[in-house]
Amino acid sequence: MYADGSSVITKHAGTGGMVSVGTVTAQLVYEVGERNYLNTDVTLDLGSIELTQEGPGRVRLSGVRGQAPPPTVKVTMNCVGTYNQSMTFAIPGDDVEAKAALAQAGMLEALGGAEQFDSVDFRLVRTDQPAAALNELSVAKLVATFSSYDKEKLGRRIFDAAMSLALSSYPGIYFQDEKQQRPTQTGLAWPCLVPQELVTERVVMPDGTTVDFPGSEKKTAEPALRVAEASRDAEGVEGPKRTVSLGEVFGSRSGDKGAHANVGIWGRSDDEYAWLREHLTVEGLLAIFPEAKGHEILRVELPNLKAVNFLIRGLLGGGAASGGRFDPQAKGLAEFIR
Repeated sequence: MYADGSSVITKHAGTGGMVSVGTVTAQLVYEVGERNYLNTDVTLDLGSIELTQEGPGRVRLSGVRGQAPPPTVKVTMNCVGTYNQSMTFAIPGDDVEAKAALAQAGMLEALGGAEQFDSVDFRLVRTDQPAAALNELSVAKLVATFSSYDKEKLGRRIFDAAMSLALSSYPGIYFQDEKQQRPTQTGLAWPCLVPQELVTERVVMPDGTTVDFPGSEKKTAEPALRVAEASRDAEGVEGPKRTVSLGEVFGSRSGDKGAHANVGIWGRSDDEYAWLREHLTVEGLLAIFPEAKGHEILRVELPNLKAVNFLIRGLLGGGAASGGRFDPQAKGLAEFIR
């Protein structure tokens, strides 16, 4: 680190791995959300960061700008969630949607209706492949998940309701993960902001004495949201064209922020960023990832990093600890987008 605030990310020689503009960019867009990144002592402008490859395993960060610290500090509340229990119906063969609808109706009838629970979710996963050579590749899955704060509404009755359909539902019915007969307690991770004056920083000395630093003494300000600088639009390019995946050109990184999913995508050149900026709008993202429809999506442009960043609010439900999604921390979302 240097006196002017710049720094070099590096590593010991001969240790494997890589420190490059790409790997550092991956960290800078990882689980960040908005362009203004709130810290306790400063508000970081992510759009001000400039990266330079100085040599093998050396990347310089410069031009970084900060604003006054926010009047808040970040806190993660961990709350007790519902009890969840799932049953997975295997659906082989044709007419998958009709079979799934029959199983769903049968489960709800056997259990007395969805109103018995705090939430009910039926997710049809089309893992089946047409004309599959292996039996297991021809099977779709219907995952039925029941949630309740009252543990007594779950348990054996969910398993029994599913088993009651074994001889009175669609052809070829069977179950996967039958061991899931017990409800599982979940937790809710809730990232939030609290006023700094409510928090006291405390240092414990080696002799056991403490020194307090009241938060109310700090100078804070509401950070102004900076608008991303305009970048040149993509110019018309003549020449041969071919269809490739985004991942052949762009890098990406994703993760979770409580109930929200974050995904950043970046290019390596000005031309790549110009294309990314023009085409990967919110509408462009929804065309690739229609599952995000109905959620508020924040899009941030980071020209210095040649990146755009998306925060999809509420996509992860109650967060990773609630276990409601196949990829509860959105770790694989970036690779899906690519």
